[in-house]
Amino acid sequence: DLKDKIFMLKHIKDKLNFQTLKKPKEDIYTYHDKVLSKPKIIIEKENNNQSKLSIGCKLKELTEFERKYVINLYNMILGGGFNSKFMQIIREKNSLAYYINSSVLKADNILLIQSGISKENFKKVVSNIKKITKNITKGDITEEELETVRTEYLSLLEEVNDNIDSILENYIATNLLNLDDFSVRKEKIKEVTVQDI
Repeated sequence: DLKDKIFMLKHIKDKLNFQTLKKPKEDIYTYHDKVLSKPKIIIEKENNNQSKLSIGCKLKELTEFERKYVINLYNMILGGGFNSKFMQIIREKNSLAYYINSSVLKADNILLIQSGISKENFKKVVSNIKKITKNITKGDITEEELETVRTEYLSLLEEVNDNIDSILENYIATNLLNLDDFSVRKEKIKEVTVQDI
């Protein structure tokens, strides 16, 4: 009966600590007013054979479309997968890194590049990273590369529904970062052009 249900609900709430995630009223993105013209290099010494290279790139003045869609495909082309330019050029072709990848921290407006390298390859790896990013800026992307990462991105969207953790993570990200639902995302990602990237 109703009295028992109310008792049970109260008992559950008392014993289990539920915390409701509420969407922030204000914009959660970090914006960067100043961007250094010369990179700041910090070297921390450890007794390891493998050195770790981390590069943080501030993303400035992205439109909503760029933040939601373009940056994802840019990242996948740059260093977000096995077929990325970083993997193909720095690791496979030149054997300069044990691993190399890039990822986007959307709320922080940062593109993060990470690599495991030998310390003697530091300058070569950094030089290659600069060259690759500069070439992408100049339009060194083929329609085929774009179509490959677009297909991969759409496939990753489909996989979200295969795992309960992914469903929850996507729900939280969608609400916190004000992302569009899957059907809109699928259509918008198809609109991204080489020129956008």
